[in-house]
Amino acid sequence: MPIGSLGVCLADRLPLEIMVVHEEFDNIPDVRDGLTKKERVVLYCLSQTQAERGGRNVPTVMLYGRVIEYIDISVDELQSILRRLIGTQI
Repeated sequence: MPIGSLGVCLADRLPLEIMVVHEEFDNIPDVRDGLTKKERVVLYCLSQTQAERGGRNVPTVMLYGRVIEYIDISVDELQSILRRLIGTQI
C-alpha cells in the first residue's frame, strides 16, 4: 500500500521479523466485530462482486479469483471461511 505521495511501500522497509509477527496477528479476530483479516477480505470481495453483478449471487470460483488478488489463500481455506460465515457445518 503506498504511503504518502512518494508511493513508498511500507513492506519494503520493514524487517522480515516484523512482517512475520504482523502475519501472525492476521489470524486473531478483531475486537470490533470478531472477523479475521481473511474473513474481512472475503466479505469485502463478496460485497464488491455482488454489487458489480447487480445483486446476483457470486460463483465461488469468481469470488476466489477476487480474493487471491488481496491475500494468499487456498481453495479449501476459502470454503472453510465461507462455511463459517454462513453457519453451515459439513
